[in-house]
Amino acid sequence: MKRFLALFVFFAVALAQVTDLALLRNRIEQGEFLSAIPKLEAHIKVRPGDAEAFFLLARAYYLATGAVNLAKAEDAIRNCFRQSAFPRAEYHWQRGLIYASSNRSKEALTDLRTASSGDSRASYKEMYRFAMDWGAVAWRIGDLQQALEAYRRAGRTDPSQPLAWLNQGIILVSQSSGSEAESALNKAITLMQANTPKNHPAIPEAYYWRGRAQELQNKLEAARESYRRALEFNSNHGAAKTALENLATR
Repeated sequence: MKRFLALFVFFAVALAQVTDLALLRNRIEQGEFLSAIPKLEAHIKVRPGDAEAFFLLARAYYLATGAVNLAKAEDAIRNCFRQSAFPRAEYHWQRGLIYASSNRSKEALTDLRTASSGDSRASYKEMYRFAMDWGAVAWRIGDLQQALEAYRRAGRTDPSQPLAWLNQGIILVSQSSGSEAESALNKAITLMQANTPKNHPAIPEAYYWRGRAQELQNKLEAARESYRRALEFNSNHGAAKTALENLATR
């Protein structure tokens, strides 16, 4: 009987530890990362081989920001990979974000690309998030082709999200691919009309960039209408005003 009770207590504690990690994950993503850190560190002292706990610790330190916390986040994610025979996509994602914050762009992009490829444990929403972050880092360092690849992957992963299509369109305009840009921006606008609040700043941006794409194709009347639509949603959109004024002379 005593042995049975001891085993029962052991499994109950183990189950509580797993439940605690799930709870801490939720709390971290809700902004309670500072309170999660000491609990995770205490958990790791008991279970030093727990890759998931190291991942969550890295996530918490990363969200806490600051050079010291970033160094601790990198140390935690390093231990996460050491303890994981088959690293999850989200582990690569978090390491990529840490590298990006440390200005190690090449390593960051490698990890974020890997994360965006996903694995059987990642949901499509997670993979969309990984791809969007990959695109953001690539765009920030000026690698537009890789950013475009990332946003295309995000669009394939979750076609219902307009920002993936908007970002594709903006990059394609900068690459003078007017027709392809217009197609992506039309998709973004259609999705926004269905699901986005009318005051969302992305809506006038989508119309403005569609106007730019139409200008590239010499579709000037269509471009004027797109700029007008941008100004309907944001009367202070300076770029749309200027573009419309410039078209008045053409």
